[in-house]
Amino acid sequence: MENTTLSKKRSFLNILVEMLILETFFIAVSVEKLLNYILIKMMKVQVKRLFHGYASLRDYQVGQAMEDKDDLEIKLMGTEETMTISYKELHKGKINPMKFKSIHDNFTYQLVDYKFIPDKNRQMKLLK
Repeated sequence: MENTTLSKKRSFLNILVEMLILETFFIAVSVEKLLNYILIKMMKVQVKRLFHGYASLRDYQVGQAMEDKDDLEIKLMGTEETMTISYKELHKGKINPMKFKSIHDNFTYQLVDYKFIPDKNRQMKLLK
């Protein structure tokens, strides 16, 4: 009789330990997800103006964001409008085949165009 009581207590303790281990695991996963959400890496770029509704970024800016796996925030200078492009969508930009030469140094670059849809307009579309 005493042996079965001891066995039941051990089983109960084993179950408690397993539950604590699982609970600790789920808490750790939740904390990791929360930290990823809070610490989203984002590269910020300002553009002076739009051309036919497109924001043009230099290819090395987009390449750096891709390499660092950062989201990209484009701010339209002189306004409060911003557009965020997730890391996974960066490859969707249209690459201009023309090469440009920097006026400050002998560096050449291409432009990558993104249709500028401000974040608040994107959110409105999602709500509809």
